[in-house]
Amino acid sequence: MALPEWRYRSLRIELFANYLQTLAWPFDLNAFRPLRVDLTPDSPEIHLARWITGGAALGGAILAALAARHRAARAPLAFVLVMALTILPQIASPRSLGHFVFADRYLYIPSIGFCWLLGWAFAKAAEVRLWFAILLFAPWLCAYGWKTLERVPVWSDERSLFTQSAIESPDCATVRLALGRLALDEYQRSGDAKDLDAAFARFASAIEQGLRNRVFVSNQDVLQAYLGLASIHMIRHRVEEALSVYQQAIDLYPSCEEAHMLAGVALAQLGNLAQAESQLKRAIELRPTYGAAHYNLANYYFNQNQLSLAEASARDALRIEPRNVETRQLLGTILANLGKKGEAAEVLRPILEQNPNHPSAARIRAFLESLR
Repeated sequence: MALPEWRYRSLRIELFANYLQTLAWPFDLNAFRPLRVDLTPDSPEIHLARWITGGAALGGAILAALAARHRAARAPLAFVLVMALTILPQIASPRSLGHFVFADRYLYIPSIGFCWLLGWAFAKAAEVRLWFAILLFAPWLCAYGWKTLERVPVWSDERSLFTQSAIESPDCATVRLALGRLALDEYQRSGDAKDLDAAFARFASAIEQGLRNRVFVSNQDVLQAYLGLASIHMIRHRVEEALSVYQQAIDLYPSCEEAHMLAGVALAQLGNLAQAESQLKRAIELRPTYGAAHYNLANYYFNQNQLSLAEASARDALRIEPRNVETRQLLGTILANLGKKGEAAEVLRPILEQNPNHPSAARIRAFLESLR
């Protein structure tokens, strides 16, 4: 769903007003607050944003006029300018902010000016009556402190952060993608099929939500959801279903080298060799320094007994990722099959030198012995 032109024009006003609201009343924090696309020019949220921005502009103008006449007004004017001017870069080009145009992180620097302004106001109130200043500001500051303590556990780890974010932003594609990754990681640790089902559902919903609301949605998030969904099909040995998902990703993002590479791996498993080779080469064309693509192309050639081509691709992969153990093992095996036993040993020995306790160490030692 695209934004109408009037909304693009008013978005800077919305952003400015929202940031001011969050500074003054930070009790509704949301790390992943998505942009609402359903608002109309008559929506209360739009009217409120206009009133807040207009009021802020009027208040700033009055404060500037006072500062020109009274030295005492210069300090609060400076603090207000710190808030306003450090917000302006975020609202100057909303399209550049990515998916989360209302992200709270954009207020880290503006909050400094707000804290200075609060401190100045407290000092002025204390000059009248200290008890009055404490009575006026203590409840506010206590509320801020309580909210901070309440928010800290949310950021303790990824699971708590994204679980809470799913409550705050249930329609956010990025949050669903993150929960899918967490569920997939949990499956890899536990092997529980329920975790795999949860990951599949979250990746699927991330794709659905991301495609439904394409305004400022990160293409990378939607793409990674496709790749996550396909990876679950591969885990379940549903290679044709995985290939279908990879193809959908390629159709949407034809320049994604990872999707081309994984499609090539799936095609090779299905026996579509010519298409597999084409996809792997396409991945390398898109990113010549993509070590995984060179590795998979080498593995493809090795399985087809095209050893010279396999050697060349494996050497390219090793040149890009010289510490990659799997690449060294593959190249060593290829060289041994080519009768280049000395070169194979030279490729494999660094694995044992760098990590004598590597899980494959015993197998590599036995292989080196066989080369003598």
